[in-house]
Amino acid sequence: MSDENRLPSREELEFELNEINRLLYPEQADANVEPEDPTAFKSYSGRSPAGGDEETFEEPGIQRSEPQPCDTGAAVPADERPADAAGPGHTAPGERSKANAREVPPKGRTTLSDELFGWLQAIVTSLVLIVIMFMYVVRIIGVSGISMIPTLYDKDMVVLLNASIASISPGDVIVFKQERYSDIPLVKRVIATQGQTVDIDFQTGTVYVDNAVSTYVDEPTYRSYDVTFPITVEEGKLFVMGDNRDESFDSRASTIGQIDERSVLGKVAFVVYPFSRFGDKP
Repeated sequence: MSDENRLPSREELEFELNEINRLLYPEQADANVEPEDPTAFKSYSGRSPAGGDEETFEEPGIQRSEPQPCDTGAAVPADERPADAAGPGHTAPGERSKANAREVPPKGRTTLSDELFGWLQAIVTSLVLIVIMFMYVVRIIGVSGISMIPTLYDKDMVVLLNASIASISPGDVIVFKQERYSDIPLVKRVIATQGQTVDIDFQTGTVYVDNAVSTYVDEPTYRSYDVTFPITVEEGKLFVMGDNRDESFDSRASTIGQIDERSVLGKVAFVVYPFSRFGDKP
């Protein structure tokens, strides 16, 4: 078959199509096609003029171009498109993430204002917790007078557990108010609670609770006031006495009498001052 009647091969058709695309869209061709090397050879494949088997011919100055896939109209994910396919004014996803990475400060680095805010927040939180603790849990009070010697002395500082969280039992040292006697809180030891009977033998100095000897202090009780014994503690009331029995004004006198449980401010937990007796429990 002559050269005029021979059908062009596939490679020749693709080459011609690429040439037409290059002429119609020169800017795209310049971006995608590398400069031609004059010493390179372009290969053709087809049948020889003699009609023999398919052979490959090469011409200098032309590079072989790979066939381009046809546009099927399918959507291509933005992150899989070429960088130049996004169009002018757009940034490829990879470049955008790199730019964002340059703008975000390194993790773990804090500014001076961040540190100051952190310290301020910690201080305010600590103060709030301290206020809540001293309002509802514990408080520190000072002892005035000698009525609790030798357990507590004048000007001692003690930790007081709030009455709302402390259970009161015989033998506990409590702080309470008796407004008919004084507006100043008093510190005494609970000798008996509601339903118990207290009797005092002022001749021997012995205190009895339900016919059993009270042994909270070793000092004898010789001093009496205007309350007559034996006496049974009323419901919701407490019978209290100071450990310094002969120098204490307490439930033995009707002026103070039995203490309403609702007037109790708290129970003494331990001594905090003087430091030589820190931690001593009454």
